Amino acid sequence: MIPDSLLAAWFAFVFITEPIEHAAHHRLVKNSNAVHAGMTPLEVTTILGDPAAKYAKRGVIATWWLEGPRPKQWMYGTGFNLDYVVIPNFPWLNPLPLNLRIFDYADDDLVVDWTDDDLVTSVKRPNFELPEIAFGMLDASLFTRDVLRLFVFRTQPQDGG
Repeated sequence: MIPDSLLAAWFAFVFITEPIEHAAHHRLVKNSNAVHAGMTPLEVTTILGDPAAKYAKRGVIATWWLEGPRPKQWMYGTGFNLDYVVIPNFPWLNPLPLNLRIFDYADDDLVVDWTDDDLVTSVKRPNFELPEIAFGMLDASLFTRDVLRLFVFRTQPQDGG
């Protein structure tokens, strides 16, 4: 059994990290407005960075058990999801509220669809709102990261997230 103090520290970490992660994802979704059809992978990674996951094109063979064919896709999303902390009809809190993407992306993920020639065909942007405090927490964490890099690790801070 996990000690209550350790479990409390873990849940505090999750409840602090999740809003920061979602605020960074929200800013990434806003930046994705610059991504449009016909762009190359290099142009997309210049704007959005590396994707969290890449899905290969799914053909007709997989359609009978995986909701149909789909193009090659890049996914940008979060690791934690507070929607999974409380599981209906389960007596305990879920200690690992993670977004597991085994066969497909989550509803709040940013997804870029690609042609076989590696050109963007479309961008699926999630629509979600966050409280303003989440952006304040993100800015504070980025500031702390930059201060640590500058004064402790002696490296130059980066722009953005």
